[in-house]
Amino acid sequence: MTLEEHLSKEYILSEEYYEIFKEEFRYWSEKFGLIGWEFHFYFGTDENEYSARGRLVNDHESRIALVFLNKTFEGTEPNEESVRQVAYHEACELLLSKLKFLMEQRNVSDREIEEETHNVIRVMENCFFYDDLKRRNP
Repeated sequence: MTLEEHLSKEYILSEEYYEIFKEEFRYWSEKFGLIGWEFHFYFGTDENEYSARGRLVNDHESRIALVFLNKTFEGTEPNEESVRQVAYHEACELLLSKLKFLMEQRNVSDREIEEETHNVIRVMENCFFYDDLKRRNP
C-alpha cells in the first residue's frame, strides 16, 4: 500500500466513539474552566472544505459552541485515544478562541490581547504546571 492509498483510506466511527468524544470534550472544557458555555454536539460528515476529524464553531457573546465530530477518519484507524485527542483539540480551540478573535479584530487594544494571553497562561498553569511540578518534586 502506498502512502497516498493509506492516507486516503476512510474509517467510519461508531456511536460509542461519539459518546467518548462528548465525555472527553466536557472533561477538558471543565478542566480549562470554560464554564458558562452551552455546548451542542454533532456527529456526522463534515461538509467543510477541510476534512477535519473535529470542528468547533463558537460565539463569545451568546457563549454557545457547536462541537463536531466527523463520522469518518481518514488515514488512521480510529481508537479511543485518537477520539479523545480530537476532543482535547477542540476544547483547546475553544480555550484559545477569544485570543484568536481578538487578534483578528482591527480595533482591539494591546491591553485586551495581553489580558486574554494571561488568561490562557493561568489556565495552563492550573491544568498542567502544578501537577507536573508535584510529579517531578515529590
